Amino acid sequence: MAGAYLPPDAAELVDDELALKLMRRVTGWYAVPGERRFCGEQERHGRERRPADEERQAEVKRQVSQFTLPAETILIRRMHAIVAVVLGQLRAGGDWGAIAAEYLHGEAAATPLGEAEAEYFARRGLGGDR
Repeated sequence: MAGAYLPPDAAELVDDELALKLMRRVTGWYAVPGERRFCGEQERHGRERRPADEERQAEVKRQVSQFTLPAETILIRRMHAIVAVVLGQLRAGGDWGAIAAEYLHGEAAATPLGEAEAEYFARRGLGGDR
């Protein structure tokens, strides 16, 4: 697997399935439609770790160190992470994929707030060109 996040010379050092799993974990909360609720930090870190977990984590870190992040994507990835942290602190739930699709793909509003926003912009003649 070679691409912008994984240089061709490092591609053979990373398991394809792991790379896909990592990308889904990072982007899945907003890229995949469906209701989701963020959990708080205590729930996420509350389970007891086993030696096998430590070994797996070390292997994941080794593989992740092969990735590069193109400069043009750093800001948006940081913004996604910050939003996810806030949603986790709030234990917020929603169809984040549908909400993201409003902005990314011009889809119809997925929530009452999105509907109110669309109405607001329509009244001002701004339509979907946010």
